[in-house]
Amino acid sequence: VGWPYVEDSAYAIDNVDDTIPFSEFNVENNVDTANPGSYTVKYGVSDKAGNPALPVVRTVNVIEPKKIILK
Repeated sequence: VGWPYVEDSAYAIDNVDDTIPFSEFNVENNVDTANPGSYTVKYGVSDKAGNPALPVVRTVNVIEPKKIILK
């Protein structure tokens, strides 16, 4: 909680277009780092001919940090 979510990046490989960079991906991201919970990030991409790849989903878990108690 409280730390920004930084996208890890990804890439796709097409049998004609070779590597498709992350900058061409459509990313649906609902991660709310202010609230603990499990969130999904969905990735989609198409090749130059417009053929879509199957979407990929990543799960991001936002957790409360452990509290340190000094005695």
